[in-house]
Amino acid sequence: MALSNKAKNYIRKNLSKSPKELAKYLNADVNEIKTYIEQVSQEHIQHNEPVLDSRKKVIFSIIALLIPILFFAILEISLRASDYRGDTEMFVTMKSLDNKYKISNPNFAARYFFYTTVIPNAPAEPFLSEKPANGFRVFVMGESSAAGYPYGFNGIFGRVVEDVLQDVMPDKEVEVITVAMSAINTYTLFDQVDELLAESPDAILIYTGHNEFYGALGAGSNESLGSFPTFVRFYLKIQNIKTFLFLRDQITSFSKWIASSISSPGEQGTETLMQQVVRDQSITLDSPVYDLGKRQFSSNMKEILSKFESAGVPVFLGSLASNLKDHTPFESIETENHPPADRVYQEAKELYAAGNLDFAYEKFKYARDLDALKFRATSEFNDIIKDLATLPNVYYVPVEERLIDKSDNGIIGFDLMLEHLHPNQKGYFHIGMAFVDAIREANFLGHPVDMA
Repeated sequence: MALSNKAKNYIRKNLSKSPKELAKYLNADVNEIKTYIEQVSQEHIQHNEPVLDSRKKVIFSIIALLIPILFFAILEISLRASDYRGDTEMFVTMKSLDNKYKISNPNFAARYFFYTTVIPNAPAEPFLSEKPANGFRVFVMGESSAAGYPYGFNGIFGRVVEDVLQDVMPDKEVEVITVAMSAINTYTLFDQVDELLAESPDAILIYTGHNEFYGALGAGSNESLGSFPTFVRFYLKIQNIKTFLFLRDQITSFSKWIASSISSPGEQGTETLMQQVVRDQSITLDSPVYDLGKRQFSSNMKEILSKFESAGVPVFLGSLASNLKDHTPFESIETENHPPADRVYQEAKELYAAGNLDFAYEKFKYARDLDALKFRATSEFNDIIKDLATLPNVYYVPVEERLIDKSDNGIIGFDLMLEHLHPNQKGYFHIGMAFVDAIREANFLGHPVDMA
């Protein structure tokens, strides 16, 4: 019986099989199959076409797929060989001190800042590369306020914590290392966790939330990557790949070139770091971006705290304080649901002048929350922090409450703040003591202390 067209097509696709195998599968005469195979071979010879069996086709397909993979592999190797973007590890060893100490890498934040021209860095605080047996190691995480801006090393509240802990733990080698920096938010904190855990911390202190909108990758930032925290956290996992950084930088450079071509020369290169990262200058309480910022903060913090809890590391989480009384709102916008911030702020000042302090406090707080330029965290962020502090191994630190208690008439102003949210020296001292008191109330995490 002659071979059907279906059988012939099958034979053409499976020339690598023997005639006997084909005959058995097709239930056909083996001699007919041999004759047809010879016919096919003659056709290819006449047309100068090579006869490709299925195995060769598979090999060629694999090679075709491997070519782009090989290209990117060579590109990655080349970029690493040329040290593209430099070392972005969180810590580097200090070769000048025989590698006995580590310090925060000044290039670490290059991971996050691809649109701005200024890269912030953490205070330069060396710590032992090998944690001693009697070591008590604490890391301070957060933004510019946790980094002691504008005082720098001597102004950070972590120094207050370290001094007190060393006094009450004389047998311990106490290290309180601040890894906070300007213009970051919880995305950076999330990315820091694994590298901090590698340094065997005994506790973590966190004071963060003011930069959630405008910090790197934030909801209202020029560095934003979208409205899905899970996606951004995935991005953070792959940004150690040099090829990814290279492609990201090329896209960003092209975007900046387009932007510079339509802006005036006087507008270029004169902004501060925070001016460079701000994208949305009008974020009202009823806007989608505001809701996104809250969701971003809550989602990232839950992931951060979960990682520390899984590693058995306690976290002390501080409430957020800012200047209520003595700093006018940056941006006032009236919406359908809310009055403009400047009007509410003026009402607060009048109530304060009249001695109606309780109502004045509520109005000052509402004016701060209404400020559409979201440099100061709103009251809802402190509500989120209080909820997060109910999670296992998380301790609430009443920073705002302490500053209110220490401020004139119970409303924070220039008595404790330099401007809108950065404390003065007295303010930083009280933030440090708020964390110290929380550690003390946690019984110093079970470590023996000398309170004499």
